[in-house]
Amino acid sequence: MAIAQQHQTISSRRQRDMLLTALDLVLAITAVAAIATLILEHGWRAGNHPVDLAKLHAASWLIAGVFAGERFFRLGISHNRSRYARDNWIDFMLIGMAVVAVGVVHRLGDRPLGLNGQATLSAGAMYMLICQLYILGVLLLRAMTLNLRFTESGIHPTWLLILSFAALCLIGSGLLMLPVAIPEPTSPNYLRLDYPDALFTAVSATCVTGLVTRDIGLGFTTFGQAVILSLIQLGGLGIMLFGTVLAGLVGKSLTVRGSRTMAAMLMGESYGRMARMASFIVTTTLILEAAGAFLMYPMFANAPGINGQPNTATQAAWMSAFHSISSFCNAGFSLYGRNMLAGVNQSAWSQPLRDSWQIMGVMAPLIILGGLGFPVISDCGAWIK
Repeated sequence: MAIAQQHQTISSRRQRDMLLTALDLVLAITAVAAIATLILEHGWRAGNHPVDLAKLHAASWLIAGVFAGERFFRLGISHNRSRYARDNWIDFMLIGMAVVAVGVVHRLGDRPLGLNGQATLSAGAMYMLICQLYILGVLLLRAMTLNLRFTESGIHPTWLLILSFAALCLIGSGLLMLPVAIPEPTSPNYLRLDYPDALFTAVSATCVTGLVTRDIGLGFTTFGQAVILSLIQLGGLGIMLFGTVLAGLVGKSLTVRGSRTMAAMLMGESYGRMARMASFIVTTTLILEAAGAFLMYPMFANAPGINGQPNTATQAAWMSAFHSISSFCNAGFSLYGRNMLAGVNQSAWSQPLRDSWQIMGVMAPLIILGGLGFPVISDCGAWIK
């Protein structure tokens, strides 16, 4: 009798494992479809989409339903449902927020926007925006989980670092090849982007070399510049490190093997100090870059833009953030074609960038702090404390 029960337990466990494996496969296919759907809709300009938008929107709703259904299905077959809900609270929070947002939009319907009510917000467009924001949130969570799995996979830290950088370069170059990443053909700044140029730019940004084959400010749209800036940030500080810290913020923890891998990446830090060092790196990075962007804002607000016209508040804020991150990561990228020489012998400029106090007072300290390295900054902070 006991042997029969044991066989039944083993059989049910195998069936459950097979079910979870099949579910993982379905989820992986769904995630790929979600990425493809977002790229097909937002990677092309209006009117030039390669696939009908109605079909893409229908696919987005189906994908969102699969993502939400997968969580509830796993909750239903979990042995400890309350623990599963606690471990995946952010997934259920996203589902709840999406449902509430859809309910609010459904109740409000179309509403005029602006002071004079000239523009009308389509309820259908808001539904799709909520759906796609939910999909993006889920994809971010899945990316963090995948990051942890890679960290805990047992791959040697050296190879893991090489593979993560290679993957980042390939993904970045693919995003730069999207039509929305460069000016449209009718623009005077349009210049066809071939894949070797896109790959070179992505590798240069990821490895923070500062070498470019075209003017970043004029040759790429804001989307393209955002891709380059993301590559600079992730490449300069480590995609595995960022993914691990973000995962920790939502309650995902490393195993012993994963901790050993991250400790090796952080130059032999002990397990206990590794978590503190990783959190210190990300927190310090965001604080210093935000402070640098805040202090550089007046310089860009009072300077002509890359097109020679005065910068708007939004443009000045974007340029401040871009140059602050580029400085701290020692990337050497600038949105001005002449870099920090912009304004020298140019009649439209009342004062060249290099004559602004922020160059030596903000940008130079960011470069120095980023170049020192976080172990040195941490030790200096401990010594001062």
